[in-house]
Amino acid sequence: MKCGLHIFLTKYIMKNSRVLSVMTIQIPKFTDTNTKHRMVMELSPCPKSSTCKLLFI
Repeated sequence: MKCGLHIFLTKYIMKNSRVLSVMTIQIPKFTDTNTKHRMVMELSPCPKSSTCKLLFI
């Protein structure tokens, strides 16, 4: 699965979730800093349901 599809699915779930309270995204330790930063910057401003919070670990 490509990263773009993961991002698309993550955004969809955050926006349309009615019972999800926290979406935890685990970024592998071997992921470079630029990729991690790009993921955080792309997902953080994303519309979320009123109950969904985003947590990066």
